[in-house]
Amino acid sequence: MSKNLIFKKINNYIFNIKKDKKINKFLYLIYSFTRYYFLRLINFLKVRIDENIFLYPTQLIFPSIIYHKKLDKVKLKTPNKKIIKNSFSGRILIDHGIVKAEIQDNWLLDSSDEEISYLPRRLFWLIYELTKLNNPNITLLDNYLNKFISYFYDSNYIKYLPPYILSECISNIILFNRAKNKSWIIKDNFHNNFAILACKSLVSNIEFRGSFSTCNHLINNFRALYLSSRLIQRNKDNSFFLVFWEKIKKKVFIKSGKIADGSVHYHFLITRWLFEICICAYELNDYEILNKVNPYLKSNLEIVGYLSRADVLPLFGDLSPDCPVEWLLPIANYVKESCPYSAVGNGTKGWDRIWSFENF
Repeated sequence: MSKNLIFKKINNYIFNIKKDKKINKFLYLIYSFTRYYFLRLINFLKVRIDENIFLYPTQLIFPSIIYHKKLDKVKLKTPNKKIIKNSFSGRILIDHGIVKAEIQDNWLLDSSDEEISYLPRRLFWLIYELTKLNNPNITLLDNYLNKFISYFYDSNYIKYLPPYILSECISNIILFNRAKNKSWIIKDNFHNNFAILACKSLVSNIEFRGSFSTCNHLINNFRALYLSSRLIQRNKDNSFFLVFWEKIKKKVFIKSGKIADGSVHYHFLITRWLFEICICAYELNDYEILNKVNPYLKSNLEIVGYLSRADVLPLFGDLSPDCPVEWLLPIANYVKESCPYSAVGNGTKGWDRIWSFENF
């Protein structure tokens, strides 16, 4: 007998009791309390227990194993510079977008809010500091990034970083190097090695969470792995990414191809992820992936267009700690473009600066 049928029978029994109303109310409270915690237990079992054991899609397991083996075959390169491992001296405030703070030796901020505490480990500060000024201190940012990599690389801590944090780390390192070198191939061996190790960990821990989650993290996982796919030389086999994208479509988007998270900030953020995947695919001449993802980019850019018409952006729904919504606003400039991924490169503010950094 299914749990829904059981609850239905209990409901009918309780509402059909012809006794004192106080008894009915008391019984109903016990029933509601029990039902609530029963569902919480089911949620725990389906969501919190390791996704790779119960929830990893069967069709993706084999392509994931093959992709992991490809990463295993990539030889780590000898670092082309001496890495400074000592503690930070001469504290400098780093701008994380939503807060400025000194970076601590453990790469955490002093905050009771875990989302804020983990901001340094997301590495968004690397992109934000790079794009907010016309003449950012590239040497300082490189030095801080190398210290971050050294901390996690030497302590073998990469595998303990949560999948979402890993996704942010990989993507931001790739975007940092793309902005500097206008290439999806990382020239810095130390950055390259960290990205390879991080990808190996991420591909084994993709965030499938079953029916109790909208799973928009999956797009971020996909973005990180796809943006870094050229770390595997001559990798032209998209079987892993094609199967992965099919699973994402079913989990994340509604029938129109749009995101239904109910948050303006998250809509801009997820549209940004789709945009970056399309830009990367276009610049790599990977029309197989571009043709798969671009329709979803265009569908969600439509919503960005509607939201951006107001004099003041209506911020309803949850706010993301990933980056300020103001930094994402330049995405709205591409709403009317027929091929938005090919139109970037002339912007001067926020997210746009990633693609036009070499012009300044």
